[in-house]
Amino acid sequence: MRERALHYCNYVGKWYTSRMHSPNTAKTILVVSLAMVFGFFGLGKFTDPFVWIGWMPLWMDGLLGQSKETWMKVIGVVEILTATLILLPKLTLRRIGCMLAIVQMVGILSQVGFNDVGIRDGSILLSAIALLLLL
Repeated sequence: MRERALHYCNYVGKWYTSRMHSPNTAKTILVVSLAMVFGFFGLGKFTDPFVWIGWMPLWMDGLLGQSKETWMKVIGVVEILTATLILLPKLTLRRIGCMLAIVQMVGILSQVGFNDVGIRDGSILLSAIALLLLL
C-alpha cells in the first residue's frame, strides 16, 4: 500500500512540476489575473460609482464638456474592453489589450503618485508589461 501511495505522489509531483514550470502556465496566470483586475474595476465603475468618483482627477470635470461621471463611465468601458481583449485567444487582440492596460496604468500612476495604491498599480503595470513580453 505504501509503495502504491508513493508511486501516486511521485506521479502527481512530476505532473505538477512539469506544468508549473511551463511558460504557458505563466501566461495563463497573467491573462486571468489581469482580466480579473480590469474587469472588476471596469464593472465597479457602473455598479458602485460613488466609490470610484473620488479617484477621478479634478481636471477631468468639464473636459471636452463632459462631467466626471461621464468620464468615469468611459473609463469603465475601456477597462472592460481591456479585460475582454486580454481574454480573447487571438494573439494580436491580446497584445492590444496589454498595450491598453499599460497606457491606462501609466495614466493612473501619473495621478496617484508614490503610495500604497501606486505600488499596487505599479505591480499591475509590470504584470501587463510581462504578459506583453511573453506573448
